[in-house]
Amino acid sequence: MTESHMRARRSRLRMLELSAFLCLVALVAWVYVAKATGADERATIRSIESDIRTEQREIRRLRAEAATLEQPVRLEALVREHTDLAPVEPINETRPENLDALVGEVEPQPEAPE
Repeated sequence: MTESHMRARRSRLRMLELSAFLCLVALVAWVYVAKATGADERATIRSIESDIRTEQREIRRLRAEAATLEQPVRLEALVREHTDLAPVEPINETRPENLDALVGEVEPQPEAPE
């Protein structure tokens, strides 16, 4: 091999080494950026999960409050206190077959103009 051939070969090897080094640097930079982005995303996910837990606690609290407010004994006491309504007596009830007799003859409704 001639000396010029050896120099050319060394030059190609140095270019290959330089290219490999640059690829390695690019890969290290990419991994760093990916890890930093992943850390930000993990923090965002933790924040969202915390918000979800807070909202779930609030939902449970509101459901418990609604159950307390909807207790029949409480509602009956409020009705007695604020209105003069009374429970429906059996005498006020009827069967579906008897509804026509109670309502009487129903007058046909006039058709709406088109």
